[in-house]
Amino acid sequence: MRKIKKHSRVIHEDSRAPEKLNAKLRKEIKERIRTEKALRDSEERYRTILETIQEGYFETDLRGRLTFFNEAVSRSLGYSREKLLGMDYRKYTTAQGAERMFHVFHEIYMTGKPSKTTDYEIVTADGSRKVLELSTSLIRDVNGKPTGFRGVARDVTERKKTEQALEVSEKKYMNLVENSPDIIYFLDPEGRFTFVGGALRSLLGYVPQDLLGRHFQCVMRPEDVNRTEGRFNERRTGNRATRQFEICLLPKSKERERREPVFEVHAFGVYDEAQTGQEKRFLGTYGVARDISDSRRAEEQLGKTCRELQETRDMLLQSEKLAAIGRLMAGVAHEILNPVNIISVRLQMLKLSDRLDEKAAEALGICDSQVKRITKILDNLSQFSRMPREEATVNDLNEVVQHVLTIFAPQFKEENVQVQTTYDQTLPTLPFARSRIEQVFSNIISNALEVTSGREKRVVTVTTTRSSSGDHAQVMISDTGTGIDIQNMNRIFDPFFTTKKRSEGTGLGLFLSYGIIKDHGGRIWAENNETGGASFFIHLPTVKQKESKLLRDELNGERRESFPQEKMEI
Repeated sequence: MRKIKKHSRVIHEDSRAPEKLNAKLRKEIKERIRTEKALRDSEERYRTILETIQEGYFETDLRGRLTFFNEAVSRSLGYSREKLLGMDYRKYTTAQGAERMFHVFHEIYMTGKPSKTTDYEIVTADGSRKVLELSTSLIRDVNGKPTGFRGVARDVTERKKTEQALEVSEKKYMNLVENSPDIIYFLDPEGRFTFVGGALRSLLGYVPQDLLGRHFQCVMRPEDVNRTEGRFNERRTGNRATRQFEICLLPKSKERERREPVFEVHAFGVYDEAQTGQEKRFLGTYGVARDISDSRRAEEQLGKTCRELQETRDMLLQSEKLAAIGRLMAGVAHEILNPVNIISVRLQMLKLSDRLDEKAAEALGICDSQVKRITKILDNLSQFSRMPREEATVNDLNEVVQHVLTIFAPQFKEENVQVQTTYDQTLPTLPFARSRIEQVFSNIISNALEVTSGREKRVVTVTTTRSSSGDHAQVMISDTGTGIDIQNMNRIFDPFFTTKKRSEGTGLGLFLSYGIIKDHGGRIWAENNETGGASFFIHLPTVKQKESKLLRDELNGERRESFPQEKMEI
């Protein structure tokens, strides 16, 4: 019985071994099935990825024949999968591209390192050409032995066309910039040049490398920096942008600075368009600077010409006034002198009478003085109707001015008037009628003494200078008086215009002075000065010997208008 039980236990134990083995086998089979399924799923997943991505994936053997590729490669080359499988790379590349690909693949094979992204031109099945961008690496077997190449290809044909079009466009516009008559520039947000071109060299003498990375202040005059900084900051904040303004730019060389170039600048702020309002980001400034020096000089010359024409017009008007007043005064003097002569004769006869009492004699004296005053006025008026026959001689202008001041010296001392003189010793001698020019200086100095009367500080300043062009000499006579009202500035040389009391002046002194200077071919005008008084400026032309003779002939001749001459003798 014990043997039977022992034997049955052995049989039972022997039957359990195959069961364990079967269970183990079933478990391994399930694990393998699960692994194979996972592998198939993984392969399917990656195959799906390869087939759906836009980039092409390929594998080749060591001779460059395609062994595996996705649908994107087939689409790019235009071949069916059957025709493309096993195709040599020389079939679908240009001769130049094939040679380049050979060298790249050889380099990968020798070094084992992946290649950098490289462009190749390929020929599709229909003969058209495309550009592919390839990234390639080496395939090795489990033993590390090279078996082929794999890589990713991207169709960059359109991008290349865009880049080429952009390059052509950039070259075209760069050519326009470089041949522009203006300076074109770009500043970063800090005001440093990041680009500058155009007529930079021809206008200012710089080359772009001189300015790139430097602040725009390097081409500004110190007095213009604050003004320009203000305009730049306007664009920085975006609140307000002054797009157009004029400014002087400093040339590179000292020689060019003599041109004093003036530029009209059109500047615009550049902002990040993705941001709006106060949050928008300032990217810099671009602008165009145009040289307007010639036009400004032309405008200045035009303005000068217009002023000269206006002065000529004023002189013509004054000349017409002189002529009209001359004719009028000649007639007035002629008509008034006859009764005045009769009155004067009667007064002389009455003065000889011994029957006059003291009061009558005093009244007679007053009448006689008034007759003399009338005679003096008529004598002044007669200067309009005749030109004194004084010969024009060559004179030292400084000496003439000093002579007139010497005549007034006692009056200056008596009235406590300070005289300041500055003489230009380089003045040439000038041809003019000396007594008439002395009369002009005397009239102006007399007026200066009158307008400074009662002032705390009485100063008369006389200065002689020669113009930079050398075409005229200038005498300036300034005072510390009350100045000239702006509304009277254009009337002070009119006949009979005076701000004095009726009994103190006739208003003819400056009118006569204007005529004398005009007859000498010069100019006279007045301006208010910084002391509150007035300054009179007298220009007398410097002429050559031949011109000097013509001037003497003119001064020694008669006026164009011929007026009857009255001899006023009482």
